[in-house]
Amino acid sequence: MSKKPVLFISLWMLASAVCVGQHITSYRDAGRTGLNVTDHMLLLDSRKVLYGDGAAETVGTPYLAETFDSADVYTLKGVFNSMQMRYNVHEDYMEYKDKDVVYILDPALNIKRVDLGNNRFVVEKSEAGGKMKLGYFVLLDSGKVTLLAKKNVAYREPQPAKAMQEATLGSYTKQKDEYFFKIGNGQLNEITSPKRMIESFPDKKDELEQFVRKEKISRNEEDLTRLVRYYNSL
Repeated sequence: MSKKPVLFISLWMLASAVCVGQHITSYRDAGRTGLNVTDHMLLLDSRKVLYGDGAAETVGTPYLAETFDSADVYTLKGVFNSMQMRYNVHEDYMEYKDKDVVYILDPALNIKRVDLGNNRFVVEKSEAGGKMKLGYFVLLDSGKVTLLAKKNVAYREPQPAKAMQEATLGSYTKQKDEYFFKIGNGQLNEITSPKRMIESFPDKKDELEQFVRKEKISRNEEDLTRLVRYYNSL
C-alpha cells in the first residue's frame, strides 16, 4: 500500500494551492496539540499517522461520507468553488483532495461556511471537555435564532486477544447528533428538550408552547427545524 501525504493547510495557503497550484510543506506532530493552522501548514508523513495501516485494521468510518464530493468554501479572503472535499467527523476537520495530495482544513474563524454535498457547515465555538474549541456544525436554519447540528463518531481502540476472548479491531461508530441554538450572535446552547429551549424565548413563549403541543414537537432534526422556522417567522 503506497503512502499518500496529508497536509494541514491554512486558508491563505489554501488560496495558493487552488490558484497557483503550489504546495508548501512543513511538519506537524501527529497529536494535533494546539498548533494554529491559520499560521502553519503542516505535513504528516502518511495516512498511517492518523488512521493506522488502513481500512483493514478498522471497521466503520470516521467520515460523514467516504467519497469526496464537490464543495464551495466561503472565507473572509474569498470563495473557492468546486473543491473535492469530505468531512472527517471523528477528527472534526475537512479533507480537501488535489490530485494525489490530501489537505486538512481545520475549523477556523475566517471560514464563513463550507457547502459540501447537501450540507452547509459553519464554524462555531463550543465547550468540550471543559474547554472552548472551534468546530464544524451543520447549519439547519438561521434568522433571529440559528439552529445547528453537531455530527459525532466514536472510536473504540482495538483490543488484544485475552483468555476466552478473541482480539477485536478498532472501530468507528456513528453517534446521535447533538443540537444547538443561538440567539443572534450569542453563544451556543445545547438543546436538551424543546420545552427547555423555548424558555429562552419569553417574547413568544405562549405561541411556541402551543406550537409544540399541536405539532407534537420532539428533539429530532425535522421537528426542531420546524420549531425554529416557526419562531423565525413570527
